[in-house]
Amino acid sequence: MKSVGYDKVPADKLIAMRIFHVDSEYIRHVRDLGYDKVPADKLIAMRVHRIDDAFIKEADALGFKNLPIDKLIAMRVHNRELVNEARAMGFEDLSLDKLITLRVHRINQEFLNEVRSIGYANVPFDKLVEMRIHRVNSEFIKDLEDAGYRQVPVDKLIALRIHRIDNKFIQDMRAAGYNNLTVDELLWLRIHRIDADEIRKMKDR
Repeated sequence: MKSVGYDKVPADKLIAMRIFHVDSEYIRHVRDLGYDKVPADKLIAMRVHRIDDAFIKEADALGFKNLPIDKLIAMRVHNRELVNEARAMGFEDLSLDKLITLRVHRINQEFLNEVRSIGYANVPFDKLVEMRIHRVNSEFIKDLEDAGYRQVPVDKLIALRIHRIDNKFIQDMRAAGYNNLTVDELLWLRIHRIDADEIRKMKDR
């Protein structure tokens, strides 16, 4: 490996390079693709995940040009089907990081249909991710609707979920004499740790 500059690679890496056929020919091939002075562990990873000129051309055709090696590997792991899935949902120009986020948080057509079915069409991608992370789903939204809160903006839905404001909290506040509270007022009460029990205590003082 001295001829291609890998004569000082640790023994364990050399063994791995031999096992996965990372030889001087492959290293020159990687250099021809525009990746020079690649660490041994990344060369091994490229070989394991079959990062070659055909795959790089495919990535270029999908709009992902000049990706770092880590991003190429991530794209190989999550594959082009994910790009097609995202485009089918209307997300044409997601970055690779967002495509991976889409896969990790299971932002799929089923979830998108669920969100749309409860009246939330055209929700931005980042907000869909937040909804998924904080479990803002049809059950939670219907619970709020039953309490009289309809078409709450997505940002407020997320905030309500984060602060554990549900139908029970709303009904408890009504029982304590606070009817028709706005979403912002509900959030203010929860943030300041004022619930129905606290209100009753204050009234009894």
